[in-house]
Amino acid sequence: RRATHISLISVSFRRNLLGKGVPDSRITLIPVWADPDVVRPLPKEGPFRAQHGLAGRFVILYAGNIGITSCLEDVLGAAILLRDEPDIRFVIVGEGTKKDALQQMARDEGLQNVLFLPYQPREVFPQVMAAADISLVTLNRSSALTSLPSKIYNVMASGRPILAVAPPESEIAQLVRDGHCGLGVPPEQPALLAETIVRAKGDAAHLSAMGERGRALLESHFSRSHCVEMYERMLLSLLPASPS
Repeated sequence: RRATHISLISVSFRRNLLGKGVPDSRITLIPVWADPDVVRPLPKEGPFRAQHGLAGRFVILYAGNIGITSCLEDVLGAAILLRDEPDIRFVIVGEGTKKDALQQMARDEGLQNVLFLPYQPREVFPQVMAAADISLVTLNRSSALTSLPSKIYNVMASGRPILAVAPPESEIAQLVRDGHCGLGVPPEQPALLAETIVRAKGDAAHLSAMGERGRALLESHFSRSHCVEMYERMLLSLLPASPS
């Protein structure tokens, strides 16, 4: 009520405030960014793959917070169904409140195709992202309209396609559809997720094209320089007019 202006990162957040009576003139939408000079397309078969025994594998990567919105149970469900596919590996990099339970689930199932790793040093992060054949961005159904995982922009910066496990109505799913930069699977459908992964593995050219489109979209709409310029314009517009 007392704010001069409000900066938002998501269309759904804008919709929420408009529904509460906040005038649109007091709202500016500026997306989260990634820095395309830091996270950039690199060779897939790099040091990270070599270090972790991933050379020649089809890698499905999740890198980020393993929290309550992540619905990674679906991913482990797909891993169970694909346990006999020798070339497919699921790599989950990060920490969070659900990591212990997911690791226990993997142990209980005797999964050999899932690798859990801690957060990696910042200087290694571009290599981690480059190691993926396809990168996961996940969001459970209850968080579809109140959360926007920023990891999607680093995936786009890496030039890798997105595998969005998210409700179709979520902003993530819409971004992937509109940008033609990945594949989408609704939550709570591990069998469909497994099928989608197998199909993707058999179409390297399509994966490459989706990754290239994601990178181009990041550079034009979600780069650090572009979004910082948007912040600058917003802040300058709120300054008192200079006396003539």
